[in-house]
Amino acid sequence: MPKKQKPSPVYRLLSLVWNNTNKATGDSWERLNQSMCGAMNLAIDAGFPFAPDDFNRAMADFDGGRWFDGEGYYTLAVQTGNLSACQAIEVWKKRPSFIADDVSTGKNCSYAHLVSTRKRGRLALGSQFPWRGHQVKVTSFARDGSHLTACSYHARKANDYSNKVAKRYKITVAGIHEERERKRLYDRLNRALDAASPATKQRLGIKDDCGVRRWAEFSGAPKKALATIKELEKEAND
Repeated sequence: MPKKQKPSPVYRLLSLVWNNTNKATGDSWERLNQSMCGAMNLAIDAGFPFAPDDFNRAMADFDGGRWFDGEGYYTLAVQTGNLSACQAIEVWKKRPSFIADDVSTGKNCSYAHLVSTRKRGRLALGSQFPWRGHQVKVTSFARDGSHLTACSYHARKANDYSNKVAKRYKITVAGIHEERERKRLYDRLNRALDAASPATKQRLGIKDDCGVRRWAEFSGAPKKALATIKELEKEAND
């Protein structure tokens, strides 16, 4: 006979709230739903350890369809650094983690130290990060987990209610990895060009070596960029 699974601390908390809400008052679905939603927020925010199936079990056993705040929970889990909660939500949504560089997770009222830019971190709704020369904000995830949508914005003008979208990007996990590799090549190219002599640059046909212009010559041709980098590094070491 298979061993019965021990409930996680999160499941026990939800069970306690589910079984005791409205006991001292009249019945209220609104109170029950708000209490369950608050209990899940508390578990994430307080750093409770989540079992991988906690969100699936909560949906099945506690009528989660009435009170779940799916993406809100995920944003909170990312902001508070509750990795086990992130992973449990990803299991429930059958979605991979989208991990980018230089991520700002947005404001969180729980703890002041959570407002910061992370060198590398998961993306959630509201997360901001650099993407192909623009700062973008995550606005949605595809239902099937295949991609997320992020937007860049025009600068807000006087009396505008909000910033207007400049461009929308459909970003995949593979795309994030490719962009990270492009940036790595860009940084390596910068270092190689900084160390190269004018004669070397002239011989290689590099006419401009400032900022984005130098990368524009190679961004669409990574093999060419890598060959140029190796050539520059070889001459610098000779």
